[in-house]
Amino acid sequence: MQLSRFFCDINLHISEIIQLPDGVMRHIKALRLAHGDDILLFNGLGGEYLSRLIISNKIFFADIREHIEKELELLGNITLVQAITSKNKMDFIIEKSTELGVRRIVPIQTQRCNNNITHKNLSHWRRVVIAASEQCGRNLLAEIDEHVCMSRYMSRPKEDPHIICDPLSKDNIFDVIEKIKDTKSLTIMIGPEGGWSKKELNLAAHSNNIYPMNFGARILRTETAGIAIISAVSSMMHWNI
Repeated sequence: MQLSRFFCDINLHISEIIQLPDGVMRHIKALRLAHGDDILLFNGLGGEYLSRLIISNKIFFADIREHIEKELELLGNITLVQAITSKNKMDFIIEKSTELGVRRIVPIQTQRCNNNITHKNLSHWRRVVIAASEQCGRNLLAEIDEHVCMSRYMSRPKEDPHIICDPLSKDNIFDVIEKIKDTKSLTIMIGPEGGWSKKELNLAAHSNNIYPMNFGARILRTETAGIAIISAVSSMMHWNI
């Protein structure tokens, strides 16, 4: 039987009994777990901890019994640079890219984005990462950067290859993978619902280490494109084994 998993942003040590944070306690109540049930805890520092749930006077504790050195990370490192979209779509993108093994997510503001972003958004997105990690079995949390405008991001040095989705590019995914097949780290850039502007594509064309790519004849929605390409790239690079 699969055990329920919970993220605890605290130090975890074998043979200790810890009081569980309020958020974890609420989650346990919702799942109707009982005193004595086995659960798994992780804190994003590697591995997970097999623990026994203790409920005493309506306070929830965990008796930490064993550290399990288990990681479900891809063999390569994928960063997703995602143009900011509506709340529900952005949540979906972050959730699914976390499940698929992305290590880092960079929200970017483009010319065709109309969403105002605050620190509350970043905190919310990090909670989405935690929930997705609890569900999919990852013990290391994907990082989410502060949002940045497209021009500022493009001015940064690019150590790893960047794939930028452009339906008009002459290169397809096979062409691009052949060019970067020896890399162990790459970045996928996904534009907004209205697509990249001409200025943004021109900026990419004059930047080093960026590979424009079309992903077939159909135009995918922004919330579909990243998920599809992450899946395809991780399989083609043999990172998802």
